Amino acid sequence: MPEKLICKTPFSRGFNFSRWFEARSIEALRFNLCAKKDFENVKSIGVDHIRVPIRVHDFVVDTNYTLNPQLLTYFDHVVDWAEEVGLRLLLDNHTFNTLRPDSKNETLEFALCKTWAQLAEHYKGCGDHLIFEVFNEPHGITGEAWGAIQGHVIEVIRAIDTVRTIIVGGVHYNSIEELNAIPAYPDKNLIYTFHYYDPHVFTHQGAPWDAIPLTSLKSMPFPWDSSRMPPLPDDLKGTYYEKVFAEYNVLSSRETMAASLSEAVSFANKRQVPIFCGEFGVFMRNCLREDRIRWHELTLELFRERGIGWTIWDWYGDFGVFKKGEDRNFRTDLDPDIIKALGLAMPA
Repeated sequence: MPEKLICKTPFSRGFNFSRWFEARSIEALRFNLCAKKDFENVKSIGVDHIRVPIRVHDFVVDTNYTLNPQLLTYFDHVVDWAEEVGLRLLLDNHTFNTLRPDSKNETLEFALCKTWAQLAEHYKGCGDHLIFEVFNEPHGITGEAWGAIQGHVIEVIRAIDTVRTIIVGGVHYNSIEELNAIPAYPDKNLIYTFHYYDPHVFTHQGAPWDAIPLTSLKSMPFPWDSSRMPPLPDDLKGTYYEKVFAEYNVLSSRETMAASLSEAVSFANKRQVPIFCGEFGVFMRNCLREDRIRWHELTLELFRERGIGWTIWDWYGDFGVFKKGEDRNFRTDLDPDIIKALGLAMPA
């Protein structure tokens, strides 16, 4: 049997409510995209928490990173809904553009410390159902530099709020391989996170946003099946993905995926800290549904074997749990096989 987590998180099954607070300005924010009813719906099928990605640094009004008060007004409703429904709420600083190649680490630290100080002060008296996540998927920065910045942010929050649970993570997009680079922070009220999209060539087929876009890739089988492997698209020849294609039989195997997750558990148990998977999923646009189901079935099986809690990316979006092309009606359009793989219950 695989090693199981010793320290548990206070939540275990959740959804990322993507796109909701991921606007690039307060004017572009679509607050009505989700409502309290969505919270009630996910609670009814067996979910115990919601992670809300927020482009925090895009909701400022000056160069001193003063938060737009309208953001806090909007998010106050979200905090109240979660408490009323009985869900944990993860406030995720999802500002993805702060680490551009021309950015300086000092600028990132300044932005994080300024915004988190305001958030900590505003929510100081809030219930413990609200949890802070320092920064989503840090990248383009060394583990050492990021570890120091993250430590300073923890200190800023603790100077204001001594009891709030804080989520921390490592570089290279919260990868498992970078967990050991995170400093052993003295704070005892931290939860560690990792993201899981292995094998990337399967979970991101059709995705246009990577440095090497996978838009042309489709119908990758899961797991590897020599009779069903598509040809390598011409635009991917001579790139990193040529090697990935050659190794896909190993990368998509149960043994490889299990070994990676066991590495995360080993880190957590050695540190005696709780850990969870803050994001995982499969981009559905170019993926065959039966392969997508098999990936979720295996991934959730591996999570359960190790006692790993999770937050799937996402709810309504292209990684979500609604049938492709449907109207996203909670009563009629959920994909029953994905819901079953997650161990959740279909609505009556």
